[in-house]
Amino acid sequence: MALFGGPRAFLTPEAETWQLDCWDWHLRQAGVAEQLAYTPLVLPNQEFFPALGVSGHERAQAIFQAVKSHAGLADWPVRLVAQNDMPAFLDGGAFVQHEGSCAGTFRIDETGEAVITYAPDLVDNPAGLIATLAHELGHYLNETFDSDPPGDLELNEPATDITSIILGYGIFSANHCLVHESFDSGYRVGKVGYLTEEERIFSLAIFLEMTGRSTEDAAPYLKKYLGKQLKKAMTYLRSEGVVNSLREQVDG
Repeated sequence: MALFGGPRAFLTPEAETWQLDCWDWHLRQAGVAEQLAYTPLVLPNQEFFPALGVSGHERAQAIFQAVKSHAGLADWPVRLVAQNDMPAFLDGGAFVQHEGSCAGTFRIDETGEAVITYAPDLVDNPAGLIATLAHELGHYLNETFDSDPPGDLELNEPATDITSIILGYGIFSANHCLVHESFDSGYRVGKVGYLTEEERIFSLAIFLEMTGRSTEDAAPYLKKYLGKQLKKAMTYLRSEGVVNSLREQVDG
């Protein structure tokens, strides 16, 4: 980088190129670019998720219906199932990656029905549950696409992390990449999902730029250090015109 050049790149060149290719892949799919203009930036507040007077699976169902609605997928048929004895965390702090997903799974069963599962202990962690369900809904949407993501199916899970951000859940995705929980007897830490925090923040910055929003729309709802990263990512995006080619797809 030149001594008096622009801001330093936010990601490595390889990670940035893949992210832009992945966004391009999404926007080339039927309806995605058009829907983006109507997609809300989903926030962790009662406007999006009113207080619930229910518990257990009933609570998970209510949250799931809200997640689907905000993602523009309210009418998509899918069955939500609680996993049996499959917590998000194991004793000792290891985070469980069920069937390659973040404490949840997506599949099409033998009857052709879409099924999403979740770890039952996430019901007591609504924001984590929302992040998980948004990721699994991303799998559902991606099933309708006419091609595999950049890097083929080996990068299907990271690409689905981006799908959840395109569906409006970037704040949840970034905040719940690294999970820290404290207990009387100690603490546990786990990484959730596939992209790094920085990669999720970069994709969230793209979402904000593509939908005409600013960092101030998201930063107050992010962990403090992630809010600072978001501002750096946005400064880089705007100074380098990174999303110009993507915007042409939406505007065109």
